[in-house]
Amino acid sequence: MNSQNYLFREVLAKNPVLVGTIGLCPVVAICTSLKAALIMSVITLVTLIIAQLITSLVLKHLQQWMRLGLYTLIGMIVVIPSMILVDKFSPETMLALGIYLPLLAVNPLIVRNCEREAVETNIGRSLMTSICAGLGYSAVLIFVGFARELIGAGAVWGHKIPFIMPAESFLMPMGGFIVIA
Repeated sequence: MNSQNYLFREVLAKNPVLVGTIGLCPVVAICTSLKAALIMSVITLVTLIIAQLITSLVLKHLQQWMRLGLYTLIGMIVVIPSMILVDKFSPETMLALGIYLPLLAVNPLIVRNCEREAVETNIGRSLMTSICAGLGYSAVLIFVGFARELIGAGAVWGHKIPFIMPAESFLMPMGGFIVIA
């Protein structure tokens, strides 16, 4: 199978949000701006890659009930320093992200991918699937964040677009569902 088909299948056809409705809560609840979406994307991607690599190398030798708790610990190892950085450099974004940033430590996308891929495959394939799943998830986060900020606030990256009349309802969770639909 060529790499284009693999990428298409893993990033779009198996998109965790669009196909599996996994990790939908952060998308509809907090991706109201491009900035929030980018921050969530980076943290999710890093967490997913680290969790899958550790699972592929070490955790797959443990019982499933032990692995499930360890995914949360791995998530916290990535998410807590990320929260500190976001709070230090952009406190207003940290407020906007609210409880959903710490909840990334228990993101179902991480558990699903680790249990589905990392436990069953080698480290190379595990790394590739984590990157693809993370990119697919990030693409949805970024698109939804961009669209909601543009339509809901009449802005992009906080800069007002003069000819757009904001529809503030798009900044509520309902707006996230509409954009995804």
